[in-house]
Amino acid sequence: MQWIDYRNKIIKKDVDIVSDINNITQIHKYIHDRSPYNMMLELLVAFISNSEVYLLDADFSDGELENLGISKEDCNTLIDVSQKMQFSDTEEIAQLVTNPHWKLWLYTSGTTGLPKKVCHSYATLGRNVRYSQRHKGDIWAFAYKLSHMAGIQVLLQALTNNNSIVYVFE
Repeated sequence: MQWIDYRNKIIKKDVDIVSDINNITQIHKYIHDRSPYNMMLELLVAFISNSEVYLLDADFSDGELENLGISKEDCNTLIDVSQKMQFSDTEEIAQLVTNPHWKLWLYTSGTTGLPKKVCHSYATLGRNVRYSQRHKGDIWAFAYKLSHMAGIQVLLQALTNNNSIVYVFE
């Protein structure tokens, strides 16, 4: 797997992503980061460690968060990763991410209204992921927010098949 984000000058190869994940000892309960790469890392660690997290749009204002019942203090809540990550490649990470036990909360409103909390797992977000040799050379243009279902589905598809992701959103 490879992450390429020219706008933010981030180019990470498989070994870099694995190293960055192995160095994480805490993640945010409310993942709300301006860096898509950091969001991706925390999200993968949450999946691996079966930590129940909430994924928020990075551009939610303090007022919007307050309307959702989320305070600034909530956004700073950290979860200790119970075990030290010691992966050697992203294939090991992909195997754990496909575990059906993690829970991810997203806020969605459809088209109008106050966003509602919806709980997802690999069963709901990964059900359309296709793993095969045919997809091994794919390169994904990441054109969605990571905090939306489509963004997570692209991440899961790319991770499962060890594909490159070129971040083109924004």
